[in-house]
Amino acid sequence: MRVKLLFLLFPLFLNANPTAYEETVSFDNDLANNFSGSSVYSVINGQGSNNYLMPPNMAGWHQNLLTYNVSAFPLVGNSMVFAIDFYYDPSAFNPNSSEKPVGIITYGNYNGITTYIDNSRIRVGSRSSVSMNSTLTLSEGWYKLMLTIDFIGGTWNDELSIKSELFSIDQGSNPILIDSLTKTDYMPSYVSDNTIDVQIHGSQMGGATKLDNFYFNSLTNDPINVSDMDGDGVNDDDDEFPFDPLETSDTDSDGIGDNSDEFPSIHTQDIISIIKNNPNRYGLFTLEGIQDIRPSSTMIEVSGNQATVQLQMEESSDLESWTETGDTATMVVPADTDTKFFRFKMTE
Repeated sequence: MRVKLLFLLFPLFLNANPTAYEETVSFDNDLANNFSGSSVYSVINGQGSNNYLMPPNMAGWHQNLLTYNVSAFPLVGNSMVFAIDFYYDPSAFNPNSSEKPVGIITYGNYNGITTYIDNSRIRVGSRSSVSMNSTLTLSEGWYKLMLTIDFIGGTWNDELSIKSELFSIDQGSNPILIDSLTKTDYMPSYVSDNTIDVQIHGSQMGGATKLDNFYFNSLTNDPINVSDMDGDGVNDDDDEFPFDPLETSDTDSDGIGDNSDEFPSIHTQDIISIIKNNPNRYGLFTLEGIQDIRPSSTMIEVSGNQATVQLQMEESSDLESWTETGDTATMVVPADTDTKFFRFKMTE
């Protein structure tokens, strides 16, 4: 009797320990700190202290994209949420072009999921299918496009729920949902990808004259906040001296980097206080202590590695009034950098 063995191969997802990460990029800082890719986008000063990102006139769909520097990590049971604010100006929209005002594009190794506004409609694309809602009428103002991808899993661990939402956020009011579109898809390769790149698209001819407040909320395997301004290999968030390539830590918190600190574990001011309060312990002498070695001691100044000592004899008849007598005796004593003490005595 022949026995046939049938092996069923199921996708095996071996995931590391991703980190939950959330950030809103307001474009108040250098664009390169958060994004890489096209140079046709630029940060422009807005009203007051607010800046915004100005997209090019023509971007081309899936061209001139800005890639966020942190990659998302898909994991069944979790969600990824991405959003971008855009200012829609109907007078900038060119109906004769195919430009889309704004879009969010995600790419794995093989498949991608996108959402965008096209002819004032929400569209969602996944694999090769595209879904769309009815036409909307957008007036001038600020809007938010949000993409949420829920990794449901299902029987084969490949079921996704994809939702795109459009909010009105004009004049700083609470977001008002204008329209949304939800679809279900099955993308095993997308779920099994280790990294999902997130990109944004904008075009002035599509009607979006400003972009702002990119939002990222997802698991990630990427190192977070990898800015290293002094190039010493230590991230700025972990570098106590982010502008000094020779220093990274200050163990005793005295403001002196460990590499330059002779006593990196003891606060410098504490060291000074200890020495001042215990001079004998460290082989030191205070000025007052030296002067008090002998009664009526006098400090002699050293200049040019030598000390000049002058002696003058005085006489008195009552031990109260004294007058000089005889010539002044002068003696030059060599004085090097070593510590030396001198005294005088009467010859026999």
